Amino acid sequence: MPVYVVQGKLGTGKGLYCMMKMDDALRDGRRVATNFDLFLEHLMPANSKVSAIRVPDKPTAQDLDDIGPGNPDSPFDEERNGILVLDELGSWLNSRGFNSPERAALLDWLIHARKKGWDVYLVVQSIDMIDKQVRVGLAEYQVRMIRGDKIKIPVVGTFLGKRGRLPKFHIANISLTDVPGLTIDREFFKAGYLYKGYDTLQIFRDWVRNPVDPRFKTELYGGPYSMLTAWHLKGRFEAPKARQSLLQRLFSQPQVKPAPKPRLAAVALCSKLPPDEAWKLARRYVQGGV
Repeated sequence: MPVYVVQGKLGTGKGLYCMMKMDDALRDGRRVATNFDLFLEHLMPANSKVSAIRVPDKPTAQDLDDIGPGNPDSPFDEERNGILVLDELGSWLNSRGFNSPERAALLDWLIHARKKGWDVYLVVQSIDMIDKQVRVGLAEYQVRMIRGDKIKIPVVGTFLGKRGRLPKFHIANISLTDVPGLTIDREFFKAGYLYKGYDTLQIFRDWVRNPVDPRFKTELYGGPYSMLTAWHLKGRFEAPKARQSLLQRLFSQPQVKPAPKPRLAAVALCSKLPPDEAWKLARRYVQGGV
């Protein structure tokens, strides 16, 4: 179970990188859980009944325990692990809550995430913003995001102004946390098709879950839940395609081939002659003689 810390400045593609991983997992039939607002009707085909789990913006250990195992069918095959993506860790998993009992329970859950069948992606502007125990003890990989259009083309870029920059794409430099200067992998991607699949302007907040709190009456969410599938949101409203029975397919009227075009007069004449004479006549036509 690798734990990835995906870091980078605002707008460098941290969310898009995680969306790409979640999209791959959904299409591969693996479980996905996240605190992203996903729009599955824009990610999956209209007839897809694949769902994802939405966890609270700032989940507790109990919330993560409630989502169940990430790989219930093949618990020993880590290639089939589920994907858990948690964003904005700098605001809720930092050192400010050092003595919080909830923080200790959350760290304990992350320590056991491998046994629960989840690959974890933690999204933050900088790895230094999150709790030291997560940073040192759990984060196996660091993924540093860079935008290509922020990089000037060597030599000529200085003279070309705005045109002297690379096209807009994203670079994910992956390194080991224990050896941060050594890049072990690098991914280049655009994945613009994924922008419609999640809320890029999402604001993360504390969900009010205490009934004593006066704001509880207007709170819309209470804990993890399954998102509606593309079929529920889109596919079931589309007109079904006409389906033929087996007998209809067997005895359906075959398609009539269009009538062939009429032959040229010279071709028709050659077809009536013996082969040798037809060949001689064809050569005369080609050479321009009659």
